[in-house]
Amino acid sequence: MEALDLSGTIKANSDQLNVDDLVAGPITIQVEGVKLISDPKQSVHIYYYGCGNKPFKPCLTVRRILIALWGLDGNQWANRWMNLYVDASVSFGKQKNIGGIRVDAVSHITSTATISLTVRRGMKQHFTIKPIQLESNQ
Repeated sequence: MEALDLSGTIKANSDQLNVDDLVAGPITIQVEGVKLISDPKQSVHIYYYGCGNKPFKPCLTVRRILIALWGLDGNQWANRWMNLYVDASVSFGKQKNIGGIRVDAVSHITSTATISLTVRRGMKQHFTIKPIQLESNQ
């Protein structure tokens, strides 16, 4: 019997990719384009193939990781890949452990990278990002 994919029935009713969209597990996306929006909290909108106009709006930590690995020019991010997962330990303000989307692998890096970033005032965390190996025809 052929599998009956029910993933489309649990998508969050939102204008962006969010934690609830990853309840079935991590996803690997290919960047279609990046837009800079005049919103100080969610200024970067990453559109990816198949997003259905629900962009990934990365948090400050993920933006810092992507800029460290891919550079400042968002136009150069097109056609690159990233793996997104839910980090259940992410807190927001007074809400503890509500979960947030993080990146743990990207294309266009040659080896595993560890980046130390501030996650809260006076607290740093190490993020390990693995390379996504692309086939030569991509």
